[in-house]
Amino acid sequence: MSTTHQVVAGQTSVYDIDLKDDGVTPSGNLGGTVEFIIKNSAGTQLAFTGDVSIQDATNWRVRLSPDAGDFVEGIFRGRVKITDSGGRVAYFPSAAWDVWIVHAEA
Repeated sequence: MSTTHQVVAGQTSVYDIDLKDDGVTPSGNLGGTVEFIIKNSAGTQLAFTGDVSIQDATNWRVRLSPDAGDFVEGIFRGRVKITDSGGRVAYFPSAAWDVWIVHAEA
């Protein structure tokens, strides 16, 4: 189940994402490392140089802390990659990518 996120180009304030599995919060606690993957319409992965962290492990919430150049105007697709301590990888969402609409600043 994908979500549409809307932000503004150049945004550097934090942005929280609640991870869902089939529309519900997964059981257990979120742990491991998190990575934000964002791609353009051609499928090219864009660099996200800001920080990505676990904001609330119980509620499976991650926090993006973007740098000034991370969000540029356009429409993109994105997802969060979780790698647990055993090296197992999960993606959220695991089906269709989330849509990221980045609006012009002015």
